[in-house]
Amino acid sequence: MSKRVGIGVCAFLLTFSSFCFADICKRYIGRRRKCPAVCNSQCRRLGYARGVCEGRKCYCFKAEGSVCASPEYSPWSPCAGFESICDTTGTQTRTLTTYHCKAGVCTPSISTQTRPCIRNTDNLPCPPYLRLHPWSACSGFSSVCDTTGVQERSADIFRCRSGHCVVYSTIDPYQTRPCIRDTNGVSCGSQGCDALDGWYDTGENKWQPLTSEPCKEEKRVKQEYRNYSSCTRLCQSGICQECCSGSYSVEGVRWQSTGEIRNLPDGSMCDDKNPDTVNDSCRAGECVGVSLSEFQGERIKHMLPDVSEEIIKKKE
Repeated sequence: MSKRVGIGVCAFLLTFSSFCFADICKRYIGRRRKCPAVCNSQCRRLGYARGVCEGRKCYCFKAEGSVCASPEYSPWSPCAGFESICDTTGTQTRTLTTYHCKAGVCTPSISTQTRPCIRNTDNLPCPPYLRLHPWSACSGFSSVCDTTGVQERSADIFRCRSGHCVVYSTIDPYQTRPCIRDTNGVSCGSQGCDALDGWYDTGENKWQPLTSEPCKEEKRVKQEYRNYSSCTRLCQSGICQECCSGSYSVEGVRWQSTGEIRNLPDGSMCDDKNPDTVNDSCRAGECVGVSLSEFQGERIKHMLPDVSEEIIKKKE
């Protein structure tokens, strides 16, 4: 950093050379006969700390370490150096370049300056970012016996607030998933069974002659009257089962006609209720007797006189 100065300036500075070079920290002011005495005194008069002769050449030096140029500052860096995502207080840095005389040279010296700075971190996502809560119990069943439900869990969302990471909001539910349970054997209510009360076939049957038709018989089945008591219904495979097919008491027995009728075997004895016939027997479902006149024919009388009289007496 030097300047070239004209003759007039140099003459003013008591120099007699045609040109002189002025350095900020070291300045040549010309040749002197009486060096260094004259050189030193003239340099002091010019505001320098000392004069130094190199032969007859006189050089003026500023004091060692004196400022030789204005300081230079770089722009401040972005705010940085935070301890966490939510931390609001950091630092900024910049370089400072100062200039001082050193051995006659204006020498730069670089240092770093710092200053505190702040930033706004509110609502910034911060770790742990998301915190899941435990799954809820299995619920949401459509009935006592239903086996398929749903589990839910919520989650906390974390964000910065006033320099700290806090729970910003809770999402509920955050997740859902299906779940199952075992309901087999679980009571699902009581059931009145009066609607089942009534006559029931026992599976036992018999044939019984008809009083109105002596050569026919009808099929009858044995029935019992069942009185069902109320019961507790239980779940099975997700369904509330019926329970009234169980306990009952028998309160009566009867033989009930099935409506099925058949003929008695031909030749079966019967009574056609006709006093004018004898030896009644079934033929194709009809009770048929032998007329008394025919029975009392000569041949019958001759062969069985006593029997015919006995039969006549019985019918009378």
